[in-house]
Amino acid sequence: ILVFGNVILCQQTVLKISPSEMNINALSIGEIVIQVENINAFRAYSIHLSYDSQKLRCLSISRSTFFSNWQTFFYEIIDSNSNLLKIDEAILGTGYENGSGDLIKVQFQALVEGDVNLNFVVADLRDTSNSQIEIQTENGIIHILDPTSVDDVTKKSINNNLLSYPNPFNSSTRIEYTPAYNLETEFDIYSITGERVFSFT
Repeated sequence: ILVFGNVILCQQTVLKISPSEMNINALSIGEIVIQVENINAFRAYSIHLSYDSQKLRCLSISRSTFFSNWQTFFYEIIDSNSNLLKIDEAILGTGYENGSGDLIKVQFQALVEGDVNLNFVVADLRDTSNSQIEIQTENGIIHILDPTSVDDVTKKSINNNLLSYPNPFNSSTRIEYTPAYNLETEFDIYSITGERVFSFT
């Protein structure tokens, strides 16, 4: 809240993607940050972010520095079937934060040329009394460009660490892979000790 004479101005709380617009070459790795600005008595959030899993592969979601002074419950899921990233975090105990800062880092790999809109589908931020905080959201966009030449793509070896679902300790597991280009692909599966147990091309 800012006071000028007898006029009181309330700063709008903003949840935004940074950078709001990004250019990246296909097959490159990039990162966006979800930031919050001008927030008070902030202690928990639930955020769902939509994206296009045919053009963008989410590699990791991690908490950033805004709640770093507190122990928190942090939960994230990459739901590529629904094209959603789901992130929840809450401060354990009675703590809270004020101000502005980085909440979440998302690392991704660009797959094919095109535009990917990153939109807040759910943006539920809560204060110390568990009331929803009124916010303004600012979405983002990623422009994926073709590599400079076909030779650059064919000469490059691209390594992907693919996730399995459910986890590999179940009786069966599923590994999804969508090739970005019509290139020779080799799959290698390793044991927990690092021994290659299966390979096919």
